[in-house]
Amino acid sequence: MEPAVSKAANGEEVLLPHDPEVFNECMNKLKQDKQKLEGIKIKLFQKLLMVKKFFFLML
Repeated sequence: MEPAVSKAANGEEVLLPHDPEVFNECMNKLKQDKQKLEGIKIKLFQKLLMVKKFFFLML
């Protein structure tokens, strides 16, 4: 059985794991990374709002 091949966003070919356990581990890791990034995005947005309020009060 040959491993599945997929194209990455940058155009490189990527081998996909055909072991369901490895695949599920990879997917769970990706979901956790996505949640972390969402949390960082929310924090950055909150800081941006605080900076906007500060500059607005300075005017």
